[in-house]
Amino acid sequence: MGRGDTAGDADRNRAGRAGHAQVSRCVTDHRRPFHEHAQPAGDATQGVRIGLRGSRVVAAQDVLDERGEPEPGERGLGRAAIVGRRDGDPSPGVSKIAQDRDQVGQWDRARDRVRLRAGGAVMLSRRLEVLIATVDIGVLPLFYTPDSDRALRITAALREGGARVIEFTDRGPGAWVAFTALAEQAARHDPASILGVGSIRDPEAADRFIASGARFIVGPSFSADVARLCNRRRIPYLPGCATPTEIVAAEESGVELVKVVPGDCLGPGCLKAIRGPLPETQVVVTGGVQATEASVGEWIGAGAACLGIGSALVSKAFTDPTSDVDPAALTPAVANLIALVAAARKDGTQRPATPGRSAQS
Repeated sequence: MGRGDTAGDADRNRAGRAGHAQVSRCVTDHRRPFHEHAQPAGDATQGVRIGLRGSRVVAAQDVLDERGEPEPGERGLGRAAIVGRRDGDPSPGVSKIAQDRDQVGQWDRARDRVRLRAGGAVMLSRRLEVLIATVDIGVLPLFYTPDSDRALRITAALREGGARVIEFTDRGPGAWVAFTALAEQAARHDPASILGVGSIRDPEAADRFIASGARFIVGPSFSADVARLCNRRRIPYLPGCATPTEIVAAEESGVELVKVVPGDCLGPGCLKAIRGPLPETQVVVTGGVQATEASVGEWIGAGAACLGIGSALVSKAFTDPTSDVDPAALTPAVANLIALVAAARKDGTQRPATPGRSAQS
């Protein structure tokens, strides 16, 4: 190696350290440490750090070497940004993802970028896009129907109401066929939608649905094999956990959003107690969530980052292939539910119930 190469390396290292200082100032404004995840070893793998700071979603990425450490000269040259408030208002003086939307849940993909402090822009990774959108909207509708046409109509109604991230559960025959039709339709006509699959317990099923277009995988329990597969595919994995031991095991395998289940058995008090020693854990609650102001206020007040809601929103009347109920009724219901989550986050406390007000009204 010649002297010119050595000098060049030194310059790059100094630039890296300078960039790291800029990133650190951006990140440490919020005092709490990030929840870190380094993906599996490989050439130029990426580590993702994402968390909530006050009312803002915070994300950062660094280029990692095969040992999971930032590469020399690359530290601080990774992507870092405070990407926007959960209430949709921009944070002054910091980088952000453009959140101008024509309607709730519709992101302008031409501006979905994280801007580098040193200038230029990079596209948001698809994995990070899923995580941020899930927490940003705060509502994760989930349903299963074996009928492809009804699945399309349900998804269209949920999207019209502002839901962007939607979980289709693998709970019966015909699930793969119906989801494949959903994914193909979304790719052609609604690329901003984010469709994932739930009730996944083994890597073989996860791989099959990912190949069909699933953007994220949800499980009723934690599987290290599924986590490893999702990391390789750069797909978010939301496993079901009920104890701090299970949560920590999942996070050590790269999980960023943990599904606490069954919510109806654990309750908001249990979630609040779990987040005491694990304040950085980001939780999606499933089970026990009702489409009412009281229920939403309790769960958001307990620290839930997102509410997964199934039959309390998408009831059997909508999913039954023989039903004559129009799925279009889901549009105002999910829109009101998203509004309830936004209101509960704005208040920052449990809201008193208003008689008769719910996502169904």
